[in-house]
Amino acid sequence: MGTDTLGRDLSQGLLFGFPVALLIGFTTSVITTVIGAGLGITSGYIGGRTDDLIQRVSDIVNNFPVLPLLIFLTFIFGGKLWVIVLVLIAFGWPALVIIVRSMILSIKSAPFVEAAVSVGASKWRIMGRHIFPQVAPYILSQMIFYTPTAILSEAALSFLGLGDPSMPTWGQILEYGFKNGAVYLGYWWWVLPPGLLIIFSAVTFVLIALGLEPVVNPRLRRWK
Repeated sequence: MGTDTLGRDLSQGLLFGFPVALLIGFTTSVITTVIGAGLGITSGYIGGRTDDLIQRVSDIVNNFPVLPLLIFLTFIFGGKLWVIVLVLIAFGWPALVIIVRSMILSIKSAPFVEAAVSVGASKWRIMGRHIFPQVAPYILSQMIFYTPTAILSEAALSFLGLGDPSMPTWGQILEYGFKNGAVYLGYWWWVLPPGLLIIFSAVTFVLIALGLEPVVNPRLRRWK
């Protein structure tokens, strides 16, 4: 895949950027999903003031523009990898809370939940043993769907020159290539491979999430 203007092998940078991209994507998606699913189940089942508080905070946080905030905070605190991950987690959970809560409202009145209440099961046991398995497939698909969002956000920041300079990522390779005029000089091996890897990784996780839709929604299954 050629070298850059300093003679560095671009293929090594591309290979090293792959686990970095997966680390950002998986860390962000797992923590975001755990927070969003936990708050959504708690809000939907317990209700009352707890539900109102969680929903109002979710509505407020959900209306913040994430990318401008990422640019602003990385400009202030520096383009550290942990700053990017923390910002993505802090503003990524509200959408899942709102959706999961709406699902729990219909599940909490199901006969198996009422049976668990009648035998004296605690609220936390009901939420963990009876309600969570009903929404687990949807939560899993959303966790996979959040992964490309985090990868693309980090690539966008790195392309703007706000990424972590100590970690070679695909976005940084693109940014350094454009800064040195790789497009105008015809150095395609400096631009196309990292761009295609970003696209392929994002599309891969999207296709995995779409493949889980028949599990999440049984009406989509093909009966033979």
